[in-house]
Amino acid sequence: MTFTPFVSAETATDWLSGAHEGRLHTAQLGECALENGEVIQNCRLTFRTYGTLAPDLGNIVLMPTWFNGSAEGLATSHYLGPEGIVDTDDYFVIAVNALGNGISSSPSNSAQKPFPVFTIRDQVSAQHKLLTEHLGIEHLHAVVGASMGGYQTYEWLMMHPTFATHFVPIEGTPWYTFYDRLKGRAWQEVMALPEDSPQALRRKADLLGLIDGMVFWTPEYLNREQSLEHFEDWLAGMARFDTESKLRDRASQTAASGRHDIRRDRPEFEARLQAMGQPSVLAVVFERDMTVNPQPNKVFAKQLGFEVIEIPGDCGHFGPNPECY
Repeated sequence: MTFTPFVSAETATDWLSGAHEGRLHTAQLGECALENGEVIQNCRLTFRTYGTLAPDLGNIVLMPTWFNGSAEGLATSHYLGPEGIVDTDDYFVIAVNALGNGISSSPSNSAQKPFPVFTIRDQVSAQHKLLTEHLGIEHLHAVVGASMGGYQTYEWLMMHPTFATHFVPIEGTPWYTFYDRLKGRAWQEVMALPEDSPQALRRKADLLGLIDGMVFWTPEYLNREQSLEHFEDWLAGMARFDTESKLRDRASQTAASGRHDIRRDRPEFEARLQAMGQPSVLAVVFERDMTVNPQPNKVFAKQLGFEVIEIPGDCGHFGPNPECY
């Protein structure tokens, strides 16, 4: 197994020895060709590594980031780490920042204007290029992703079904439902509003925070856990997307998520599923998730033959978080 040196001039020895504790790496991919025929110039992916690589390289887990999330956030939210959802005492994790998150190539950090429109499949293609052409990785133990990371996990399954032994989408979906599209359109309509003044930016941030609050948790959870007297403080904390850069990045990933459907432009979809045989897939969903509807996971599970674990509770899309239990 060989590794192409990055800007930080790492060597294979650096990777094959010692524990990794979240060091940030940058891979310059050159051009990233997109589904629509466009190209991201000077395309780069950034990622963090955690854990210790096994001598036989058999413990590598890829974790793509969620919507507007970061590789670091996967660690701080306990999705990875000692005793995390992916235990880094056992596995070597490559936590990759997905295109559009503001750390890898994104509208906010690219000289390419306008930034090309990309899809979930394009995010996966860039990650595959990173692994195969820059890290020399030919196989993964697993792909594990939450939320939009789950969308990417399903696309990894469709695009490269033999590249990983296991696929674990957590609160993801193989395709959008009507309600998912409704939520996404609400976000898009807000982001299309003018940004011609600080007040306009603040209004957009507040509106997005309001929509997020209504879909991230259930009414029961919010009414129990939040104080009406502190509503304005809570909303201020939700209104995180308050700059043009943050809004452009969010808009790019919203558009990518809105087109997500593993059946799209695949007339041979059923034949492709049959050719897969019985891949190892485990989907984890949350019964009252109002951000990503869990039902398509169950439909797809019946088609392909895999298990769906549905977890009850009123915490909604934040069901994986420790504070919900």
